[in-house]
Amino acid sequence: MAGETTLSRMPKSLPRKGWLPSISCLTSSSSKGGGARRKIVFNPWAALRGNTIPPSLPSTPVPRQSDPGPSQDVTIGQSQAMPETDEGQDSQSLPRFAGKKARINNTIKPSTRSVKFLTHWAKRALNAMLRGEAGPSNGLHCAQCRARSLDVVYRCTICFHPPTLCSRCTVSTHRLGPLHVVEEWVVERGYWMRRTLGELGLVFELGHGGERCAKTLSSTRPMTVVDSHGLQNVHVRFCGCLVDNGSAIPDAIQLLEAGLWPASWDLPRTAFSLQVLREYHLLAMQAHTNALDFFNVIKRLTDDISPEEADDRYREFLTATREYFFLNLCRRKGVVPEFGMEAASLATLCPACPQIGINMDPDRGSREVDKRFLDALFHAVDGNFTQNQKDKKMDADDFPLTLGAAYFANESDVSLFMEGLPPYKPEHSTCNKFGAMGFGVHWGNVSGTLGLSCARHTFVLPGGGVDLQKGERFANVDFCMLSGLQRWMDLPVHVSAYDINCQYRINFAERMKTFRGLTTEFKSIRRKFFPWTIAGVGKFHLYAHIFACRYKYSFNFLPGVGMTDGECVERIWSALNGLGLRTREMASGHRHDTINYFYDDMNVRKTQTLSNTGYLWGFLAKIKLENRLKRV
Repeated sequence: MAGETTLSRMPKSLPRKGWLPSISCLTSSSSKGGGARRKIVFNPWAALRGNTIPPSLPSTPVPRQSDPGPSQDVTIGQSQAMPETDEGQDSQSLPRFAGKKARINNTIKPSTRSVKFLTHWAKRALNAMLRGEAGPSNGLHCAQCRARSLDVVYRCTICFHPPTLCSRCTVSTHRLGPLHVVEEWVVERGYWMRRTLGELGLVFELGHGGERCAKTLSSTRPMTVVDSHGLQNVHVRFCGCLVDNGSAIPDAIQLLEAGLWPASWDLPRTAFSLQVLREYHLLAMQAHTNALDFFNVIKRLTDDISPEEADDRYREFLTATREYFFLNLCRRKGVVPEFGMEAASLATLCPACPQIGINMDPDRGSREVDKRFLDALFHAVDGNFTQNQKDKKMDADDFPLTLGAAYFANESDVSLFMEGLPPYKPEHSTCNKFGAMGFGVHWGNVSGTLGLSCARHTFVLPGGGVDLQKGERFANVDFCMLSGLQRWMDLPVHVSAYDINCQYRINFAERMKTFRGLTTEFKSIRRKFFPWTIAGVGKFHLYAHIFACRYKYSFNFLPGVGMTDGECVERIWSALNGLGLRTREMASGHRHDTINYFYDDMNVRKTQTLSNTGYLWGFLAKIKLENRLKRV
């Protein structure tokens, strides 16, 4: 099936006979002869584990052993069992495949590990942890200035092997680490208490590598800084040097150059470290962590006993993360952030799909008609009703920072198009009554989202996202297809997958004729004629249709589609559904930005793994071809 890269499907494409790398040997004890005998066993993954093929299999019996011992699995190319290794062990000598380290199959049971841990290591590990919480063993002395008999000493919780220091030495050694968190020890208290370097008098100097600017006349500014280790109050002194235009560097820019993101841009009093913003970005993309839970973790890192007493900067955190995500995307794409950015300038295109002027044959126009599928774009469209938006009070003027430049259709053009549509009425169905046609129950200000993707590699196509109001109204799907397929309109063939293509295609030509007759100009849509399109219904959804559709729209019978299943959008929805719990609470612009960031992160990760997947399938195809040649 298109888009699948799991190894579970690979054996189906491998030959059942003559595939020598799939043969391994199993040594087992023989009850009759008292010795070991070898038996040929089919192992389809032997070739993927870096094994080699011997010139011939052993045909002579193995000499009898006095003590055969337990039976062992011996794979061709391995003379002895792989020793047990821990996860952190350096495995430079392990076999490699395609430039990657071979994966070790760890067969130790979790129960065995737990017994070993409780028997040998649990008490020792706990004692080691408790020793780290004990006070200074040799009295309250400073390891830096050698001051003795102090009332209070400090140690850093971030530095490795932290010495106990007096307050003055603690500040002096952390000029380049002003956000480190220290602990204070007082004999009468008897435990370490969290302190910040700002409480000890450290000043965060900007502009001169930790040194005070000689030209600054301003006093320090108290600021709240949010870092991966919690919130803390910091005294910041800004640089007073003048730049070429005779003015000082703005405070917000000075903070950014020092690795802090300002919560406001005129006179910032709150800042976030770039590290904490990056951590939240990865957690939001990978684990769908919402901003509230993440910030509550930051507050607990500050004070796990009374986190409610920590400064509340949740509102500022929401603003900072939205701005940071946007500029981080612009930085990765090499795009200048501004109004009216070019369409698809913030999107990641599928490297395996045909891209005109990039990866296509210049002589593709001379192909025969029956070979034009080689230059076809396979795409699929579908609606997701989990990506709805609650009907509640919010900023009606909110707009996406990625407006028209990522994976949603230009929001301004969509609004113009929707204003000219007549009232919605469910269309008559010549097939079954599908929920996507408005026969289902939908709720919210936005009932869902349309998505457009390539049907073979599961990349989200730029410009194809359109919000739904009630069901998958065909007018919304029309705009989704027109906007998302603009850059591929010059291809000779399109192969289109849609769950209800049998109904969508009935009046498609008439709707396109009506659209071309509109007087409204849409800046995101320049081409209004589709190439020859082969329409189909995804293989999973096809059985919900009547019998006539199961033959007319089956991907098993359409020309040039190979093993495409037309269900790739469903795989995107399975990853995106967890995001819906967050986006349904957001304003319209913020919601589109968040979905755009997730789409791009998905496309980038697929781009990074696509080369390895292609190499693996090419390797298997090479083995298959070599064995066919051997049988000739």
